[in-house]
Parts: sequence; structure tokens; C-alpha cells
Amino acid sequence: MSALLPLVPKILHPSIRSSRYYAENSQALVIQADESRKQSQNLNACFDKLTSMIAEAGRAAVPGETSPEQKKKVQKLCVVDTEKTTKVIKKTTANRYYRQKAANEARIRMKKAHSNKKSSRKGRSDE
Repeated sequence: MSALLPLVPKILHPSIRSSRYYAENSQALVIQADESRKQSQNLNACFDKLTSMIAEAGRAAVPGETSPEQKKKVQKLCVVDTEKTTKVIKKTTANRYYRQKAANEARIRMKKAHSNKKSSRKGRSDE
């Protein structure tokens, strides 16, 4: 049990302890199979029983179907989320466009100023 319980969700622990395979004296799971004459096949059968026992405990402990009200609530939340995301994306895209445009205009102004400075030096002739 000490090796199995850390691997299984805590919600399943009571179900496993109340299982027909649980031995209280030794606090262990005792699963046996004698379906075959081969030890490996019996070992696989024991693992199958253990797997089905854990799966059954999970079905009993974990709630089943989602109610229609809960499904509607989640769908509404998803719609609101996508609307907000779309608005943020549009706003971000617009901001990026204006930032790029402003940066490009500033770059062009700097180039023109640099060009004017160089051309003003060329125009001088001290003759």
C-alpha cells in the first residue's frame, strides 16, 4: 500500500482501503490469480484486477456527467474570454501599427537631417 497510495489520487484512498482485496492485518492489497499455469499470465491477470479495482474506485469517487447548466455557464465564459481576447489583439495590433509608423517617421526625419547636414558641407566652397 505504501508504494501504491502515492501514485493514486487521495480521493481514491478510502475506496482502495475498503476494497475486497485489502487486508487490514497486513495493511496490504492481496490479489491472486490462478487462471493459468504460467506465472507471467497470472501476474498479468493480477495487474488487470488491480487496474479494474482502481478504475472502479475512480468511477465511484469522481462525479460523472456535467450538468447542462454548468455546460452553459462554461460556454458563456468561453465566449466572453474570446471576445476579450479579440479586443486585446485588435488593440495591440493597432498600437503596434502606430508605434511602427511613428518609429519609421522618426527614422526618416533623422535621415533627412543627416542628409541635409552632409549636403550643406558639400555646398561650401571657400574659393
